Amino acid sequence: MSPRGPARGDWLTRFRIGRQARAVARGIAREVPDARPAAGPDLRDSAWTLPVRVPVGMDSAAFAAGMVSEMLPCSAGAAAGMVHVALSTSYSAEDVEQLVLGFAKVAYYLAREPDVAAR
Repeated sequence: MSPRGPARGDWLTRFRIGRQARAVARGIAREVPDARPAAGPDLRDSAWTLPVRVPVGMDSAAFAAGMVSEMLPCSAGAAAGMVHVALSTSYSAEDVEQLVLGFAKVAYYLAREPDVAAR
């Protein structure tokens, strides 16, 4: 699961990505109450991303690596405790739910391994 091609910034794409970002944000808030989207979706490296604060005490680089190991597009943010989850208009509702569940899975496993989470 990865975005196909460079992201577009027209009004229809922004509308669709905004709706998808809200669905991902609701899902993350439901599954991982300590994690919250920091802002709305934005273009980063020619891809739409949603910046999300990881739960307190977790390393963003380890979190992003866990997401990538689950075959979910994610990158560590410049700020501590922040990751950028990739979004795309080509994602189905099932793909969006997979992003949310993958995020919850990585948070669960990093919470159980405090030495990995706090690097």
